[in-house]
Amino acid sequence: MENQLEKYPMPKEEELLAILPESGTAGENGTRIIARRAAFWVPNCVSYVLRYYAAREGRTLALIKKAHFARIRGMVGRRKAGQNARRNLTVMLAPWLILVPTQVREADGERGTLGYVNASRPVQLAPLSEGRAKSALILANGMRIASFWTVERNEAHLSYGDYLHVCALLRLRARLQEEERLMAASF
Repeated sequence: MENQLEKYPMPKEEELLAILPESGTAGENGTRIIARRAAFWVPNCVSYVLRYYAAREGRTLALIKKAHFARIRGMVGRRKAGQNARRNLTVMLAPWLILVPTQVREADGERGTLGYVNASRPVQLAPLSEGRAKSALILANGMRIASFWTVERNEAHLSYGDYLHVCALLRLRARLQEEERLMAASF
């Protein structure tokens, strides 16, 4: 089965800055994909785009969710993990692509509300006092994303993403050092 997103100029994983739910001109669910140099809209929901990027990394979104929930449950315990750990999923696809959630639309039961920001790229936070949004996330390319979550809540998700980013880089470094040691020992 061919992926519907193959006909769009999907950015490489290291270029991706954000994936946001956005309604199309006819009110259909779609996704705004923001990269370093471009932003465009695709007529697929956010979860479909997440599954696409997971497949590009040779993984499935279901296994990523399971690993995330196990990590959270191990950190805070079974009772405290609860439903929010399942809903507010941090999607770790690669050391350079760690997507943390933020609420960008109000819940109405028919549309997705969570967008995802790449925590392995610089993101600045600013409080908002106008409108219903509580904070703004400013991406590396200067684009602003209004969020219904507070600065503190977004900061907590971004900090967790930074933690995962550092852990992934340290694991990658250890693997490379081990490979280098094995190569040197084989000569």
